[in-house]
Amino acid sequence: MAMPQRVLAEAGFRDFRIEVVEKLSGPSRADDTATGLVQGNPVSMAIAERDPLLFPVITNAIAAALKSRFGEADLRAPLRAIVVQARV
Repeated sequence: MAMPQRVLAEAGFRDFRIEVVEKLSGPSRADDTATGLVQGNPVSMAIAERDPLLFPVITNAIAAALKSRFGEADLRAPLRAIVVQARV
């Protein structure tokens, strides 16, 4: 049994299904993409713990890098989610 399935089974779950869902994001501006990367990501917890005033600094730096490399608008990015369904 694969690792995730074994962990679920040992935790008492049954009839579980694990699915990887992949999508391509809709076009967005570099500023919006940077906000999502910084504030919509688990790394935001580490930033908040260290200094919440760093959010705009980090977000602006990432937006500038995205604009420099990809332009201002119509950015698209691959998205991936791991969806787990199970019953106890």
